[in-house]
Amino acid sequence: MMTKSAHQPVVAVIAEIIMTVREFFFVVLFLFFGHTRSMTSRLIVIVGLILLAILFGVLRWWFFTYDVTPHEITLKKGVFIRKYVHMPFERIQTITRTQPFYFQPFDVYRVSIETSGKKDDRLVFSALRLTQIEVIEQYRQQSQTKTTESKEVPKADHVYHIQTSELVVFALTSLGSLGIFGALATVISELSMHMPQDLVAKFDHWFSGQTFAGYIMILAVILIVSLVIAFARIYNRYYHFTLTRFGVHLAITQGLLTKKEIQLRLSRIQAVHYEQSLLRRWVNLATINVLLASSGRGDKEKQDKTTIIPVVSSSKAYHVLSDFLPSYRLITPKKAIGIDHAMFYELRYEVLMSLIYLTLPTVIYFGCAYVWHWPTIYSVIGIFILSVLIIYVMICAAVRMTDQRLVIEQETLTLQTSQWLTKHVYTIPRDKIQGAKATQSYFMIKSQTQHLRVIIRNGDGAKMIDMRYLPEAEVERQTMLKVKKNN
Repeated sequence: MMTKSAHQPVVAVIAEIIMTVREFFFVVLFLFFGHTRSMTSRLIVIVGLILLAILFGVLRWWFFTYDVTPHEITLKKGVFIRKYVHMPFERIQTITRTQPFYFQPFDVYRVSIETSGKKDDRLVFSALRLTQIEVIEQYRQQSQTKTTESKEVPKADHVYHIQTSELVVFALTSLGSLGIFGALATVISELSMHMPQDLVAKFDHWFSGQTFAGYIMILAVILIVSLVIAFARIYNRYYHFTLTRFGVHLAITQGLLTKKEIQLRLSRIQAVHYEQSLLRRWVNLATINVLLASSGRGDKEKQDKTTIIPVVSSSKAYHVLSDFLPSYRLITPKKAIGIDHAMFYELRYEVLMSLIYLTLPTVIYFGCAYVWHWPTIYSVIGIFILSVLIIYVMICAAVRMTDQRLVIEQETLTLQTSQWLTKHVYTIPRDKIQGAKATQSYFMIKSQTQHLRVIIRNGDGAKMIDMRYLPEAEVERQTMLKVKKNN
């Protein structure tokens, strides 16, 4: 049994210092780059932040104590406002341990323990040693399996290891590079405002003297850097990804620089989510996530969904997954549903909504262009951008209606749709459906169609899955969904 009222390892102060720096980062950034600040004032700001972070880190560590018994964990924390939390082991749903690179020399982990209750019903340890974590996990298993006398290590029922070749292709087809490209451009633009003026002038002179080929080369370099960063992030996150099933628990290990381990109960899973972007359709790769009943999203590292297979061949995805979720009826839906002219109705709706949303900005723009005599080329570019946006929205709508599927087999509901060209397939057990409703506008009465919205739990909130232009009889027939019509 662990010592009563124990402190975390001293190395936890590092995590607390980093947390304090994050909390005050934007305030310090504003003070540091203030135009009225001298270099001396900026150095004082930096030194003040460091001292404040060290002080709060030590205080948070000192006032954080916990007790572990065979039945529960009791946690006490808070510098100014004391908080007491009691968590019985039998209620624990998920244990997540993360080991950033700066923790690896000390062999400690950041640990998050949560139930499926309210968002505050969660324990987070900044640093625990492996032996301390193993004691917690052992008590959890004993409490939930009702075999407190047994200390045997459970045997793995099934193990899945990620394929390195598939992970490389998966990382290369990530669209995260587009966001990084924009972030790099923003950072470069912001830094130019704070660099010495003579250096900025020299750069402007060099940049304005480039040929068209030179601009293409610069753009290509930034794009390549973005791709490399996006590739490194994904490869680092899912390096040596391993999924293991121990009875009614799943264990996930992953990471290169930042190592992460997750243990979750199968009963916590609300739905299986198959995801496949447009690029990954072409290379026949998919991602498998699960939507969980979570106690909150306060942790910045947490996501609304948990990835249990980051990348797998789309042809064998469900075959691999069936070993880890044996109670799920996993199928690839092939039964298309809808009505005649559903595609036309959806395209008409999207075009009308686009015109409604874009009318006011367009009128304002052309009004300003007329008053201030903006060059005609700006109007041509604006019309071109609007046209591209409308065409893109129409393409997305067409793909969504083409992908749309709904299949009910035994006690499982399978929904397939797409959002912005990314295909999503949700497999939902009947008892996990939180609610559903059908809506029918005045214009849909004649064609006897309805929109269906299925609601399932996702984290401490809800996930809405919409199916559009379904036959009214088909929706009403699914009495298992307890559909409430809102005419």
